[in-house]
Amino acid sequence: MSDLQLTDRAMFDLAEIRNYSISQLGIAVANRYIVDVQNSLLLIKEHSGILQTKNGFSEAFSFYPVQKHHLVCTVMRDTIVVLTVTHCQIDLIPKITELEPTLLEEANILYESLKYR
Repeated sequence: MSDLQLTDRAMFDLAEIRNYSISQLGIAVANRYIVDVQNSLLLIKEHSGILQTKNGFSEAFSFYPVQKHHLVCTVMRDTIVVLTVTHCQIDLIPKITELEPTLLEEANILYESLKYR
């Protein structure tokens, strides 16, 4: 089993998804969606081999689909870091290419801070 951490960006993304879901679909649907995300995070933590790579992306990134979103992750030794959560309709290649330098820097900062706990 791996350690699993979420960057501040990923936490913000999940809060935005929840808020949007509440406003558009209601609290019950939003809560079910977040439970699905939580279950996916637990699954990734226990079975990191289910993370997928995609052609056209740096090998530093792996993905896991959750309903209409992708969890964008990187693996650093025994720690899976969820970097961001993107909607499936967003073209991932330009979005990840745009964010790549800061995503990996955020992961490194988080990983380094965990080593000293």
